[in-house]
Amino acid sequence: LTLDAGTTGTVYVTGAIGSNVALRSLILVHSNGATFGATEADSIIAGTSVQIQNSEPSAEVLFNGPVITPQFNADAGPYNLTLAGTGTDIGDSSGPDMTKALILNTGIVTLGDSGTDQLLFRNGLNIVDAANIQLFGQISTWGAPITLGDIDTAVYLRSETVKLDTTSGGLYPDGATITFGGVVEGVTGDENIELTAGNVGDVIFLRSVGASQRVGIVDITNARNVSTQLFIAERLLQQTGTGTTTFYGFVNTNAGLSTDVGNIDAATPNPGFTGTSGTRNVDLGIDVRNVHITINSEVTTTSGGVHLQATAGSNGVVTFGNDGIINSDLDVILEGNATPAIVVNARGTGRLGAAGEDVVVGTRRRFLTVSDADVEFRGALSLVATPNYHADIFFIDTGSGAGHVTFTDDVDVNLSDLDLRSGTGNINFRGNVTEVHRLFLQEPGEGDLAAATPTTVTFVMNLTVERLLTADA
Repeated sequence: LTLDAGTTGTVYVTGAIGSNVALRSLILVHSNGATFGATEADSIIAGTSVQIQNSEPSAEVLFNGPVITPQFNADAGPYNLTLAGTGTDIGDSSGPDMTKALILNTGIVTLGDSGTDQLLFRNGLNIVDAANIQLFGQISTWGAPITLGDIDTAVYLRSETVKLDTTSGGLYPDGATITFGGVVEGVTGDENIELTAGNVGDVIFLRSVGASQRVGIVDITNARNVSTQLFIAERLLQQTGTGTTTFYGFVNTNAGLSTDVGNIDAATPNPGFTGTSGTRNVDLGIDVRNVHITINSEVTTTSGGVHLQATAGSNGVVTFGNDGIINSDLDVILEGNATPAIVVNARGTGRLGAAGEDVVVGTRRRFLTVSDADVEFRGALSLVATPNYHADIFFIDTGSGAGHVTFTDDVDVNLSDLDLRSGTGNINFRGNVTEVHRLFLQEPGEGDLAAATPTTVTFVMNLTVERLLTADA
């Protein structure tokens, strides 16, 4: 069936197409708008393909019912395209093939029209150059990639939870990569997104998330590598992964969810430390688990703490790059299973955190939690200084309240300075502390917070330091 309404005519099909006997193909040559089906029950079934060749600028080509066909192509043109029907099933069983659902129009692309809609693109979905993309409901593939636009294509989340799943509910566990070419925005700030890319698929944000309108909860259920740019959300979760999660741009969250992070057993110091036991709940704004985690930017959370777990595989490391910073008003827990498990770099312009504070570039790195918040390093910590002897001061400050600092394993300061301020909280070293040029404990200085008492500093194993300075020194 070939339809051509020219530049001024419209196409309107009130019922289903091919529901009893499928068409071989459906081709729309041109129109000033086209509507296929009056309701979501009006399916469009074509045994070979559905093709939109063109329509007038801003005219809408709307499929109200599910589109069921092995191949769907929307050719280049300035028209808008809407696939509104739940049950849409495009593609075949031949495996990943981005030409099977190739959308080239330069107007708006809308997928679904309610939060319960389910659209399947078996061989993958490739939206190339849309003006923007409106997402509703759930979009799945059979282990094939989802690519949502280029650098100029904004993606808007339009339902309470938008789901993108390249494993088709776990039927294809390896999954495939999900790529957001342009910015991702909420509409009211309550829209969540759940992303499942599987064991070999990546989640890639090439531009910002929530820069104009904060998004809700971003939940990555499984992915290999995850990379973010500017990222503003209610909460950020990654349940598991097989690669590296990297924060390249500023990350901000503003809510937390009570989560059991386990308790460090105070009666079992290193080297008996093998993990956590018991129950300890922390409101978390960022809760990420992958094989490796890298922070190359500032991460700031309010009303929620941070739990970074490089424990999804073996030899996992949490790494702070030159500009890696964490600022949080609740607990921060870092853990890995390599040796060292946490690496903090101070090379170049590096610094380790400070909320609302200008940090002397290349000399000080501050990791900060405030109010009665704790900092826990669950695994060996290595502080990597600039090549110059004691050129860097690694600075951890939990504020004036009873925020405790705990190192469960060895700390290698690599001939730099380590400055610890825990307010009225305790500082606990469970492992060896080595290669320290100067160790500052609760010592006021350089215009920073005056030392608070009482505080207990506990060394379970060995301390190697050239100079030890305390609040009473």
